Amino acid sequence: MIRRFKREIGLILCCALAICLMPSMIANATGDQQPAESVSIYKDKPNEICLDVDACANIQRGPIGCSSSCSYDAENDALKICNLKITRRDATVHIRKVSAVYVVGECVISAIKCSCLSEDFYSNPPYCSTVKFILAPGASLEVGDMYDYDGKDVDKKITTAPGVKMKVTQDGKAQKYSFTLAGAKVGTKTKVKGNTYKVLEGGVVELTSGKASKNVKIGDTVVIKDYAYKIVTVGKNSYKNKKDIKSVKLGNNVTTIGKNAFRGCANLKKITINAATLTTIEKDAFKGINKKAVFVLKGTADEIARAKELIKNKSTGYKKSMKFK
Repeated sequence: MIRRFKREIGLILCCALAICLMPSMIANATGDQQPAESVSIYKDKPNEICLDVDACANIQRGPIGCSSSCSYDAENDALKICNLKITRRDATVHIRKVSAVYVVGECVISAIKCSCLSEDFYSNPPYCSTVKFILAPGASLEVGDMYDYDGKDVDKKITTAPGVKMKVTQDGKAQKYSFTLAGAKVGTKTKVKGNTYKVLEGGVVELTSGKASKNVKIGDTVVIKDYAYKIVTVGKNSYKNKKDIKSVKLGNNVTTIGKNAFRGCANLKKITINAATLTTIEKDAFKGINKKAVFVLKGTADEIARAKELIKNKSTGYKKSMKFK
């Protein structure tokens, strides 16, 4: 009798649990998940950012696209947020063991609770005294309100990287924050003085199409929307079959010469390269240039030796009749 009673109770509990879980199961099946009310972001280990969600279990570790929008940026030792949008009025992002935030793209957050700037519930001391906001060129961040663990304003504890503009406005009891940095969005293509550049992440660009002239000079940087981007790549087909070119001087920041970059430039006789930065020469980059072309390499003996090996690779189009200077 007692065993039967236990079985019946167990069956009732299982049915009740299934009924409780049914909405979330349906939500999972349809992809219609409930947005989280709060998201906690913190460093669990060095080089690792963790997310916790104070909401229903079916969206743990994956709040409103957060998991794909947040990561750790080693270069800046910062929480990286990319095109993150959490716009529900009652949604709050808690940042705990985070002293810097690196913003890429357009981000909008209803509220940020900087628990890292004050003692927590257990009277642990603040993780940091300031939170620094770093933006990629062309990035922006709008925050509806920002405060510490005790609900106090933090405007005097917020710092920015060079070039980042921060605007704080009072909206009732809330302090609204706006962060911007000059420059274009990642992926944007822009024409400057006849050359076309593609904006890459990290404040750098790829030259995708170059203007033909007798003497081509690729600079160290190019200014796009008031931001000086480093030119790191001479892209695929960028100067292909441009027979007017007789000499090329690559900028000091160029690391990569793309596939077919100078292919078919039959009159190209002189190429000046900064050997210190060059790391990659792709297939047929120099195929079809003048057979007596001279490569002028700048750098230390070791850097020049390494650059020679890259150029002399059989896939680049290099000929034995070409020389180094």
